Amino acid sequence: MRKRLASVLTLACLLGMPAPDAGAEETSDHGSNRYRFTRQASYFFVDFLGGDNAETLGIETDAEFGIGGLKGRHIAYFEVADYPRTIPGKATNPAPSPDATEEATGITDLITGLWFSSKDHHGPLEVGLGPVFQLPTASDTTLGTGKWSAGPGIDIEYRKGKLFLGTIIFHIWSFAGDDDRKDVNMSMAKYFVMYDLNKDWKLISIPYGVTYYWNKPDSEALSLPIGGGVQRNFRIGSQDGSLHLQYFNYVVRPSKGSEQEARLTLEWYF
Repeated sequence: MRKRLASVLTLACLLGMPAPDAGAEETSDHGSNRYRFTRQASYFFVDFLGGDNAETLGIETDAEFGIGGLKGRHIAYFEVADYPRTIPGKATNPAPSPDATEEATGITDLITGLWFSSKDHHGPLEVGLGPVFQLPTASDTTLGTGKWSAGPGIDIEYRKGKLFLGTIIFHIWSFAGDDDRKDVNMSMAKYFVMYDLNKDWKLISIPYGVTYYWNKPDSEALSLPIGGGVQRNFRIGSQDGSLHLQYFNYVVRPSKGSEQEARLTLEWYF
């Protein structure tokens, strides 16, 4: 268990790691091309409320970089989960085995995506395109799919004044993995809503995401959280960060899915 955790932590960090001297602008050997690397690491603690209590610690790296005339964005995300029993409706667990009723604690599958957009876009709207992958890194069969999955993704961002709107939408299919597990055929939309009250406080809505599983009955396929909260920005020495507190209600959910979610997020910028 510890070796598996160390391996996945290392992989997630490497996938989200920028080049050396992150945050500095460097001139390449090609003269006019300039590369700027930034990195943001986000740490989530998610507490599920309601009938099926579960706790998860999610770890996410979010890196932005420029290369030539393109702007790149890379995200890697996985969870260390403690589920009293299998909870359907998570991107990390679309196909639980029917007898999976015991408590499961461990690492979930790793989701990672890479999107590219033009540096020369005009106006408040920016759109990036790229691939998304799900890796079968789960330490327990009830916490993951047992499948290698991939598909297309889009990153849409809109900024104007104090308002920021965004969404990451992707669809993945399984293409390899355990033949005894169900295939993955899942769509997900993770939306972001932020409104600046002042330099220290924001109103936000950043849920885990809206998910739909195409190989499930309609009544069991959709998970839709609605809610939001506040963000408090802070600075400790030269380190910038923020603290989020949010609450979500799953207005549409599978019959055994979570009803409510309280999310506490600590975010560090590097």
